[in-house]
Amino acid sequence: MPLFFRLQIEESSKPVRLSQQLDKVVTTNYKPVANHQYNIEYERKKKEDGKRARADKQHVLDMLFSAFEKHQYYNLKDLVDITKQPVVCICSHRSFKCPA
Repeated sequence: MPLFFRLQIEESSKPVRLSQQLDKVVTTNYKPVANHQYNIEYERKKKEDGKRARADKQHVLDMLFSAFEKHQYYNLKDLVDITKQPVVCICSHRSFKCPA
């Protein structure tokens, strides 16, 4: 058998991963963060906004109609953000069809 094939077979039979014995203790442990900064900001923003309370029906309809004057189509989530009303309140109006 030629030398090249023998070296190729020996090379392919070696394991891909080898275990190593460590001389000293590993000290670079990364501890997980319990509460990330973006979670803290989200909770603070959520507390500032508070719960969504139902406003007067006519006031909500005025906000919806003024929104639809700007654009023809909106997602329900966008309407909730614009009017700051609960989803059920927006869906309860007869003039709007709710996709639920």
